[in-house]
Amino acid sequence: MVKLGELSIFRTELMGISALLILICHLYGYVDLSVTVQYILSLGNIGVDCFLFLSGVGMWNSLLKVKSREIKYWYINRYLKLFIPYLTVILPLGILGDKRQPSSSRMAI
Repeated sequence: MVKLGELSIFRTELMGISALLILICHLYGYVDLSVTVQYILSLGNIGVDCFLFLSGVGMWNSLLKVKSREIKYWYINRYLKLFIPYLTVILPLGILGDKRQPSSSRMAI
């Protein structure tokens, strides 16, 4: 049985492999390949699952290092790390609106 602490030793490398699997998975949509090669490349979608799992392992290990009285600040810090980049993207888009021209492949609803 693999212990999560041991998994963290190679977490960065495994996340890199997962990211490469995701990129490879998207490759077959842009290159004309045989059906067999397309099937093999389509298995790269497992990279998303691995990446999310490894991210969770990293957060769990980070949470284990926090003392019980500091847990509130750990959650606030995690929230801000997500919320600030979210606002930097959403606010300009909300103010300026979506000025992109509709694509012929998109259907108007």
